Amino acid sequence: MLTDVALYWYKSPWSLGRWRRFPLVAIRSVEFENSGLRPAMRLDMESKVVRLHTPHDSYGDEMDFDRKVLAKGVAEIRQRLGGASSGDVSPNTSLERTREG
Repeated sequence: MLTDVALYWYKSPWSLGRWRRFPLVAIRSVEFENSGLRPAMRLDMESKVVRLHTPHDSYGDEMDFDRKVLAKGVAEIRQRLGGASSGDVSPNTSLERTREG
């Protein structure tokens, strides 16, 4: 879930604290990583790098759907961060934000 101030990511039911919050002001860049088995949304935060994965699917069409969802999420986050969004997000592209102050 994406709001005007943060990205919220639902974690696996097997982990503690099911929702993770990532403030948009702390995101320096966002990237779609198209790995074969575990595509991810990579968030370069002020103090760490976070990779958000969808659950593994054994069917190719489900993995393609997950890739499209992650790519759309990257495009929407870029738009909120003030970057241009073309609708298509190719693998391993990023939008860099400069540090203020």
